[in-house]
Amino acid sequence: MMEKLESYRELFPVTNEMAYLNHAAIAPLSTRSAGAIKEVMSEMLSSGGLSYRKWMDRVDRAREACASLIGAETAEIAFLGNTSDGLGAVASSLGWRKGDKIIVSMPDFPSVIYPWLPLEGRGVETIPVHRRDGRLEPGDVEKAILPGARMLVVSAVDFLTGFACDLEAMGEICRKKGILFCVDAIQQLGALPLNVERAGIHFLSCGSHKWLMGPVGCAFLFVSRRIEDEVRPERIGWKSVKDEEDFFTFQREIKRGASGFEPGSLNILGICGLGAAVELILEVGLEAVENKLMELTGYLFERLREEGLSAVLQPEGGGRSGIVSFRPAADPVELTRLLLKKKIIVSERRGLIRVSPHFYNNTDELERFFQVMRACKG
Repeated sequence: MMEKLESYRELFPVTNEMAYLNHAAIAPLSTRSAGAIKEVMSEMLSSGGLSYRKWMDRVDRAREACASLIGAETAEIAFLGNTSDGLGAVASSLGWRKGDKIIVSMPDFPSVIYPWLPLEGRGVETIPVHRRDGRLEPGDVEKAILPGARMLVVSAVDFLTGFACDLEAMGEICRKKGILFCVDAIQQLGALPLNVERAGIHFLSCGSHKWLMGPVGCAFLFVSRRIEDEVRPERIGWKSVKDEEDFFTFQREIKRGASGFEPGSLNILGICGLGAAVELILEVGLEAVENKLMELTGYLFERLREEGLSAVLQPEGGGRSGIVSFRPAADPVELTRLLLKKKIIVSERRGLIRVSPHFYNNTDELERFFQVMRACKG
């Protein structure tokens, strides 16, 4: 299996130039994704909009791929601009009442927190559920769900520590409490499997430019059929109505479910690139990707111990993902700069070095990382 994964390296030209270990930030494109974008660009260049129907067929294919990735139906998938765009659309689409409470994981990436703050003007309260040592445990979530709670919002994987939530346990808590469950999945999809039905998720937003290895500026939003009667998209445009190509009849009937969240012309280039990226992940296999990431992060944990260092989250505690963060012996900013000079790409986040390899990376690249780190310490 590992030999098969090694063969996919040729789809990532970045491997000819550098050791790219930063998929939790912005990932490099594969030739598959770039090729899908170039094909549409070429058609736009040569014939304007004459290939529009063909493009819509490709959009449908991308929608099917995204649905397959998370165990959803195609009608439950909408395409938007980014993760924040999706979460903001959810925030504005529900009939909030004064006294409603939204339980939000903290600390977290700003896109998980900010979309709900404007609702405070309508009497909606944001209640934090705090991580402990980087972890967000189901028991803490359950304790935070007070009377009046209407929704739980979490990141599937924490962008700083790499802790992966037990989404199925949290979804069960939401089911028992009778509240909605909304997930920012950008640090999980493409790295770890996720099934929205098993996890009881009602809303999920995910940008394409991290672990999915798609283009920047494109995302998809999952809206469960179970609650489509509760949502009323706030942003309405020509594509929002049932008969979207009747430009001469005033219509009031808005599409139900996820499709109502696509108000106007779609980012066809981005969606085609995203579709090709997701199809590649599905071709490799979700289990194979996860196994390779566990192998690579396991190597990182072991080598850090040998260097007298330790990750913020230890593997024995569970909640592993594709992210390993640690505090280096050397200055983290200077170390990041030195690594960049050596064409080894990682991120510095709040004094931590965050390493996030993907399935096409190998232990040789990780060893190069440790060689530079030792030289910097010396």
